Amino acid sequence: MTLLNKLASPFQAGDKGKVIGVVEPISIRRQDGSEEEGVLAKVDTGEDYSQIDKKLAQELGLYSAELVVDRITTEIDGRERLVEQIEVSFTIDGDWLNSRWLVLDLADEKQLVVLGKEDLRGYLVRIP
Repeated sequence: MTLLNKLASPFQAGDKGKVIGVVEPISIRRQDGSEEEGVLAKVDTGEDYSQIDKKLAQELGLYSAELVVDRITTEIDGRERLVEQIEVSFTIDGDWLNSRWLVLDLADEKQLVVLGKEDLRGYLVRIP
């Protein structure tokens, strides 16, 4: 890639070259292999990890004591908390990704799924 091309493109080597919005429809793969389509996810580059509402994760069969793969300490609302993580397969703009999401109580939020920086590498976010 020439210097002129690098300057003309906002993408880095290895980027997917895709632009996504601040709210993006995704599909989530359930434990049984079926898909839940049209889930609206908030795209939040200020969050390190993606998150899913605990009740939604239970309804999709993604969350139970047996499905927790880790517990990590992270800052939420200005304080350190120990939070459970689950493995999730999902699509964003047609790409299937495998990730670990935090399980939180997001019932008061507009979107019950938040995509954080870990899952947004290679995408540009279009700000309205």
